[in-house]
Amino acid sequence: MLTSKNGRLSSRTSNLLKKLLYFYLVTLLHTFSYTKISAKPNGLHALLYNTSSGTYQARLIKVDNFDKKNPQYVHRLTSVPYAEKPERFQFPTMKSFQSGIHGEQEPVFCYQSVNITSYGLFSLSEAPKMSEDCLRVNLYIPVSESVRLENLPVIVHIHGGSNMVGGASLFDGSLLASYGKVIVAFVNFRLSVLGFLSDMTTKVFKKILSFILYFFVKETNFFKYPGNYGLRDQILAIRWIKQNCYILNCDPNAITLW
Repeated sequence: MLTSKNGRLSSRTSNLLKKLLYFYLVTLLHTFSYTKISAKPNGLHALLYNTSSGTYQARLIKVDNFDKKNPQYVHRLTSVPYAEKPERFQFPTMKSFQSGIHGEQEPVFCYQSVNITSYGLFSLSEAPKMSEDCLRVNLYIPVSESVRLENLPVIVHIHGGSNMVGGASLFDGSLLASYGKVIVAFVNFRLSVLGFLSDMTTKVFKKILSFILYFFVKETNFFKYPGNYGLRDQILAIRWIKQNCYILNCDPNAITLW
């Protein structure tokens, strides 16, 4: 009997219901804590990537020009930061983890000359959004409905433009990623003066000039622009990709520069 003579639940039944309720709540909490952030995405609709920069939500892209019976898909991660906003004429630093879940980011370009209106086959007549906080990477990750794709090779594309113009968002890597079963990464890096300014003096000339100027202004720290900040950005982006290969399902020892 579930009830006693006065219509109330018996103590045994009451205790049983309490245990069932407790078990249900524990199971529910465990499920939420487990599914909040998936460390390694698996399948078409596991869109969260818990990178070292934060948790970013990809967009599922169906790739055209394939047999409709066997559609191909990629996850697209747009404008994921691999470095902190750089100090001017300083080397970049790795991006720290930002809490929360970040949706698809707006494309951004590093500062460049808007007077250069052509870039190969592309037109830059409409000036894109530019920012000094531009050290971002766009990722195209092949995914499958039937099998888990792991240990994928990576192609990192360093765009051209004579280190003066260009940006990661000029390119779409979905077709290459889905057809070649490779992760395709397009990298932003600092350009022009902000990316490559250097004092362009030899070490001997620096010492001589610093010695002479010291007698006039009592200052020796005149030369603090080592240059090649854009190249340092590229190196850091490759390090970031390699560091996050566990999350991106790629092989850290199979990274090719393009």
